[in-house]
Amino acid sequence: MNMRFRLFVQHHSYGAWTILVPAIPTLSAYAETHDEALADIRQQLAEHLKDLGRRAQGKYLFYEQQHLQPIALEVQPKGKGPQPPIPITVQILVTETQPTRATRHLIVTAPRIDGFHLVVSDSAELEAQARAALLHHMHKWKSLAIVEADLDGTETLEIMSLSVPDAPEPEPAELSNTHNQENVLTLCGMNLSEQAARGKLGRADRREALVDQLITALAGEKHSSIMLVGRADVGKTALLHEIVERIRAGTVPPALRGREVWAITANNLIAGMKYTGEWQGRTQRLIQQVRRGRQILYMADPNEILDAGRWSGSDNNMGRFLRPYIESGELTIICECAPEGFDAGVRIEPSFMHAFRRIDVSETNEADTQAIVQATARRLEAAHNLSIATTAVAAALNLTRRFMPYRAYPGKVVRFLEELSRDAVSRYTPTERPRLLLGRDEAIAAFTRATGLPSFIISDEQALRVPDVRDYFEERLLGQPDAVATMVDLVTVIKAGLNDPHKPLGSFFFVGPTGVGKTELAKVLAEFLFGSRDRLIRFDMSEYAAADALPRLIGTTWKSESEGELTRQVRAQPFCVVLFDELEKAHREVFDALLQVLGEGRLTDAGGRTADFRNAIIIMTSNLGASRREMHDIGFGSSGRDDPTTSDERLRAYFTKQAEQFFRPEFFNRIDRITAFRPLTLDAMRLITRRELGKLLMREGVVRRNLLVEIDDAVIERLLAQGFHPLYGARPLQREIERMVILPLAHLVVERDASLAAAGNAAGHLLRFGVREGQITLSLVSLDIPEELPELAPPAPTPDRKLEHDLQAVLRAIRDLRARADGEATGPVVKHLRREVTTLLRRTAEPSFWDAQEAAREVLSRVYHLERVLKRFDALAERAEYLEEKGRQIRMRRDRRGIPELAHDAEQLATELAYVQMELAGAGAGAGRDQALLKIVPLGRDSEAWAAQLLAMYTAWAARKGYEYAALEPPADSERRAGDGRLVGALTLLVRGSNVYEFLRGEAGLHKLHSGPADDRQRNLARVSVLAVNDQLDSDDPAVLIALLRASERSDGDDAVARVYTAQGRHRAVRDPRTGARVPDVQAVLQEGQIDPFLLAVLRQATEAQPLPQAVGLQ
Repeated sequence: MNMRFRLFVQHHSYGAWTILVPAIPTLSAYAETHDEALADIRQQLAEHLKDLGRRAQGKYLFYEQQHLQPIALEVQPKGKGPQPPIPITVQILVTETQPTRATRHLIVTAPRIDGFHLVVSDSAELEAQARAALLHHMHKWKSLAIVEADLDGTETLEIMSLSVPDAPEPEPAELSNTHNQENVLTLCGMNLSEQAARGKLGRADRREALVDQLITALAGEKHSSIMLVGRADVGKTALLHEIVERIRAGTVPPALRGREVWAITANNLIAGMKYTGEWQGRTQRLIQQVRRGRQILYMADPNEILDAGRWSGSDNNMGRFLRPYIESGELTIICECAPEGFDAGVRIEPSFMHAFRRIDVSETNEADTQAIVQATARRLEAAHNLSIATTAVAAALNLTRRFMPYRAYPGKVVRFLEELSRDAVSRYTPTERPRLLLGRDEAIAAFTRATGLPSFIISDEQALRVPDVRDYFEERLLGQPDAVATMVDLVTVIKAGLNDPHKPLGSFFFVGPTGVGKTELAKVLAEFLFGSRDRLIRFDMSEYAAADALPRLIGTTWKSESEGELTRQVRAQPFCVVLFDELEKAHREVFDALLQVLGEGRLTDAGGRTADFRNAIIIMTSNLGASRREMHDIGFGSSGRDDPTTSDERLRAYFTKQAEQFFRPEFFNRIDRITAFRPLTLDAMRLITRRELGKLLMREGVVRRNLLVEIDDAVIERLLAQGFHPLYGARPLQREIERMVILPLAHLVVERDASLAAAGNAAGHLLRFGVREGQITLSLVSLDIPEELPELAPPAPTPDRKLEHDLQAVLRAIRDLRARADGEATGPVVKHLRREVTTLLRRTAEPSFWDAQEAAREVLSRVYHLERVLKRFDALAERAEYLEEKGRQIRMRRDRRGIPELAHDAEQLATELAYVQMELAGAGAGAGRDQALLKIVPLGRDSEAWAAQLLAMYTAWAARKGYEYAALEPPADSERRAGDGRLVGALTLLVRGSNVYEFLRGEAGLHKLHSGPADDRQRNLARVSVLAVNDQLDSDDPAVLIALLRASERSDGDDAVARVYTAQGRHRAVRDPRTGARVPDVQAVLQEGQIDPFLLAVLRQATEAQPLPQAVGLQ
């Protein structure tokens, strides 16, 4: 059979060739010459076509009318910030189809753009529609992908003729309602023999006797199918892999030599089968194929086979279909399951299960386990180029023995070492990875990540301080000392390793009034022991009061897709806290199921799968005996002022009696501890109120809008008066907060104009909650904040004509800018600021964060400031990357028209980056102030002009930065007499701007001017003092500033030289002797105020010379 194919041939500008087959997009060839690429694509086509039937070959139609057409595009790249469109040219392939109903369709594709397809009816609209469709297809592409899609060299079409032998049609299957062309093994299975040949399968060490037994059973003429029965991780799959490897190597009896082993599952066999008889037809073809090829099938779980094919109207299943062939020896199948799974299968279909030869796989002894683990460690070392220390192996054995009793040796240790090795090597690329050494610390860290258990629990080297544990729970659960003591005792026993290994880590019955913290304590415990509140598995037992409660928890036998909610979640995460809320409302069958959980730490579902609870903590909560009348009868009134010393014992005895009367004795005796929760006191509720209001201020709607919210203490008292009742706990209080605080705030945010909701403008107002005439009120207070200054107000840079005509110089400048940005990003200041933001945000999540409201507000203010600075720095770093890419595009296209704009952008970026570097350094020095007062005092004869020149320098600097500034008249009594008897007054300048005090405080000291020729050098001195102006002071009032100047006169004795200005001579420059910073252009410093290099050097020196300041509010 002769076939023709259209080829898309691309001759690259650098000489190489690429050939694609548009009809088969998966085929492509790349070579240095045209002939080599053509030969490669011919071979690929022949390989692709040889196994296809005639019907499949016929789908590759050859269209006579095909041509290429270039389309010019301007594609907007995806990215942050505005980016110019990139002009490219894309070749489209236009195929003219045969006209149907007088309509001719054009099919449009792009050979080098995956997934693009378009149908055009009107040839006149071809170019317009293709351009629009291409732009839509590429609208989320990044710059690099767009450039790579551009036309590169010449692109043409060629025709290749290929002679393909006629493929034989497959034999018809016995059942005519299925597809005859299916190769069931290839479609649904995986060739394990091929995997073994590629070294992808493991081996079974120290299992020679079992392997010989299995090989003997498989080689038999009848009853050759076997069932491996053993616990999880005992090594059943490893035995299978060992058998596959031996069959491949030929070290087996003649009956097994040359046979392949295929893995195939019942679920894969029935996938996509919708109609009666379909899955039977596919299974029949599988049996025929295996008869001819004598393959051995590995079908894993037998219960999955028994579930396949069953539905509500029929018990027929795949197991019944396969059983005759298994019993006759026509099929050889290997399955594996746990003992519980085997028993479940016998209950469902005993004849199918007994058709297998059962072989029990037991756990290895200690010596064999040691040998297997050592052999595994050596194999992992060779495979991953690392070293596994004996301490890591010992730690793996001890940790899995202690915390994974539900899994068997040797698999649980082997699996852990494999995960440890993969995790270690995944942190490096193959080229940069050193030879790693995995020791005990790495093993403990990996186990901590896998289980969630903290390292101080699983490591004996780390001590556990019981007072710290008690403090942790007391901070998060207020007013319940007995419950806190219960949790401390639990953690202590687990740390000591003295818990019963055959039961859950603990089983507790929390009983008490509603809303006192029973559920909250379960969440806190999950967070402490397992690292996250998500490790809490909660069941509201009021939903399990009907007769279907138990099937919902452990599954059913009559619905194969039904899996128990309880057993499924515990199997998925055995390290957890299981909470049965309001247990007394559950159906009585649930209590019978929980007997096995509490007594033996395990529960078997309806499918025979076991869920292990020995690393779980069981908590049951109840309100038994906590009604108003009953609590009043035992001495708890509505005041909440009962003596805790005398009441706790009375409460415990009362609730224990209530539980003993409600539960059956066998259930009651399996509970480790009954914990009584007392009604909350007024003091505890006051703290809870503060914390609930603090959580309100951290909600997304407040944080996103940067709203400043202030809540008076009177609001807390009013909420308590409305929402506190000792018998109802914290829930009424939460309702009052919702009604009296959240709803008014929501209405205000929604109803106010958009300027308040916008993040940028809301910060100018304060939302204040107060109490007026007994009612909580919300008022909007305008803060007296100066008008927002522009973040960056640098002047438009003067274009550098050299850069405009020298692309290489522009690119070097941009690379230098990017290197500066990268160096700053990896430097100590930015790293510290990011760590500080993370630390402060973590602090906001602590329960006690809002106990001190003033400190909390300072923390949030610091977070907002740091995030703003870091966000601006990240944007500049990204812009540097974009400009570098833009320069590469200009160079590649040799389009000099874009060079002036690129040069301008580079100089603008340099200016803004210098400013942001100062902001970063200032932020790293601590929480700054936004007002600074400069005092310049001339010293010595003829220094007044020098002081005025310094004042002009600082004024020019403030103007360049866009800051507000004002020169002030000095107070009359600040004048003093110079050496010649004249009155000399200090010059003062007030500057307002973001963090300006941190920028300028390094200017304090003596400023020395050297002028005149070397033989007649004149020296002028002036002392600069920098004073911080508190934001709460009225800086517009001259009297306030005068008082500040007078108070500072006592500290005007700083005579360290801050800067030396040499205006003439060979060494003309401005330098800072403290930092070594030097600027040659004296006029630029004095007249234009270009002092940024000096400010930045001082800030960096201050940051590096001493430890970075501690985050606000963490003392």
